[in-house]
Amino acid sequence: MKSTNILPEKGNILISEPSLQDFYFARSVVLLAEHNEEGSFGVILNKQVDIKFNEIVKDFPHYDGKVFLGGPVSTNNLFFIHTKGDLIENSQDLGEGLFWG
Repeated sequence: MKSTNILPEKGNILISEPSLQDFYFARSVVLLAEHNEEGSFGVILNKQVDIKFNEIVKDFPHYDGKVFLGGPVSTNNLFFIHTKGDLIENSQDLGEGLFWG
């Protein structure tokens, strides 16, 4: 039988097992932003919260974009998934034209 073990890497999308019973990760879709010998860091993509971007960042009063719960780590930080790596300082390349930072 051929092995189907695929190792996760930065930029991969992870989908939770249907039977996973966890507050953060049950029925979650996660974008893996980092994966190395020190550990992994990902952002949950499909858990929208009931708050708008301009309620969090007062410098953008006219942008009422959606905000998503990213996960249980660094909950006091706001992370962006974007395509402007050349314009936004310290952007981390995820591949396929996507960046976070």
